[in-house]
Amino acid sequence: FYPEEGKYHYSGHRNCDITMTPQEQRESKGICPVCKKHVTDGVMRRVQELADKRLMINDEGLMIKTKQNDLGLKWYLDPQKIHPPFVKLVPLNEIVAEAIGSPVASPKTKVIFDELCEKLESEINILLKAPIEDIEKIAGAKVAEGVKKVRSANIVIKPGYDGVYGVVKIWSHLPTPESVDNGGQASEASKIEKSQLGLKL
Repeated sequence: FYPEEGKYHYSGHRNCDITMTPQEQRESKGICPVCKKHVTDGVMRRVQELADKRLMINDEGLMIKTKQNDLGLKWYLDPQKIHPPFVKLVPLNEIVAEAIGSPVASPKTKVIFDELCEKLESEINILLKAPIEDIEKIAGAKVAEGVKKVRSANIVIKPGYDGVYGVVKIWSHLPTPESVDNGGQASEASKIEKSQLGLKL
């Protein structure tokens, strides 16, 4: 999943509603412009502090290449070839919920989710390999568009900071539907190897 969903991806102050990228934190010397106290450090600041500076190319972290396959799936590649290629995903029930404007835990969302998984093998197959046309026939154009946007990483991300979970949305103009409490567990970045799933880069 997207590591930006974590509570401490960026630095900032929750009470002051201030978020800082690592670059912004360096420029401000880590001082909150509202309360004038030091902000709570985020994970990305620490990552950059420990990183090999020769590989740094932008404010988001280390150098990384991307490649899209014929299904529109965006792969992230390590130029040093130390780590296997990986993709970033959004859970299918969240895509369905946002597409139909219903909570993740609603019966309406579950019905569509279950029907997709029943007819197209599994959630992973739907997110990574199923033809968009097949998804549209079962769940409609909006859900199919959501899967396509997730595959290409064409989504909206607001990174978490200072104890606040990050937000990942498929469409920037739609409000995020209510979702059930996830037990306080944030999503963690997961890597899916092409050899495990039979996927093409």
